[in-house]
Amino acid sequence: MEIVICKTKKEASRKAADMIAKLVKENPKCVLGLATGSTPVEMYDCLAKDVKAKKISFKNVKSWNLDEYYGLAPTHDQSYRYFMNENFFDKIDIKKSNTHVLNGLAKDWRKECAAYEAQIKKAGGIDLQVLGIGSDGHIAFNEPGSSLASRTRIVYLTPQTIKDNARFFKKASDVPVSALSMGVGTICEAKKIILLAFGANKQDAIKGCVEGPMSQFCTASALQAHNDCWIFCDEAAAKNLVGTANVSKTAASSTHGEQLTISIGPDLPPEQAFCINMKDGNRRGRICAPNAQVTEVGSPTFVPSAGNVWPFTISCYDDGTGHSVYVYFDDGATTA
Repeated sequence: MEIVICKTKKEASRKAADMIAKLVKENPKCVLGLATGSTPVEMYDCLAKDVKAKKISFKNVKSWNLDEYYGLAPTHDQSYRYFMNENFFDKIDIKKSNTHVLNGLAKDWRKECAAYEAQIKKAGGIDLQVLGIGSDGHIAFNEPGSSLASRTRIVYLTPQTIKDNARFFKKASDVPVSALSMGVGTICEAKKIILLAFGANKQDAIKGCVEGPMSQFCTASALQAHNDCWIFCDEAAAKNLVGTANVSKTAASSTHGEQLTISIGPDLPPEQAFCINMKDGNRRGRICAPNAQVTEVGSPTFVPSAGNVWPFTISCYDDGTGHSVYVYFDDGATTA
């Protein structure tokens, strides 16, 4: 997973657009997976400007969108087909017949979703998938609790998602309660993935996506296992990645190059299990702490041609049996 932290949304959107433009130039018949919502709009604008300047062409590109509200007609001004036409397709030279969005009025949603999966497979799969991320860490409409192996299907929106999306409707009660959505498993089959995240309200989601455990309760965390995933975010969205102070830069001078300072925030990481393995020849040791926590982090020491040292303290707590640490040894002497 590669994380690109930019000062502004504009800068991040341009960098993401450049990655898509590069793919389109190299493979004019590529297959794109596209996202909706306010997050990718500026990136789409950058690509539309590239088309207008004749830098790239989408004439032979095919696209499949992530999701669609169930119950909304394609002509509804809040449907994702309408959104894509207004914000991207009508501004570039792509053939409408090459663009695909799930049918929100499908009478048989199972048949619609199965056909969508089959279309993607027949096209050779998604070459590059664009994603946004919800404030609770969901991707597409894969709400917390969705299987990380899920396929395209009907999903029911959480109150948080309905609240987040209510700003696009006249009132919250107008937001559909269900949608058709690519599954997490479907998304992760894309050859390359770009995720965009902007603003302080995405801090926790990005931290969960990048640093949290891989869990169905933050479906974006599945991207940790993808071998070519890029996250483009602004500084506000990245604020919690390495502590609240995050990363500061010192410009290059005549005596040194650009320097990065990473400040670890004061918040302690959660309690968790630790297992430390040691080996000396054939002898092996293992220290297990079922309920422990990093409570202190020292200053790192980087020495050329020697080991780099970053000291930290792990405090071990009673696991409920009166014990806090278990130590195992194998002397390495075998009977064979």
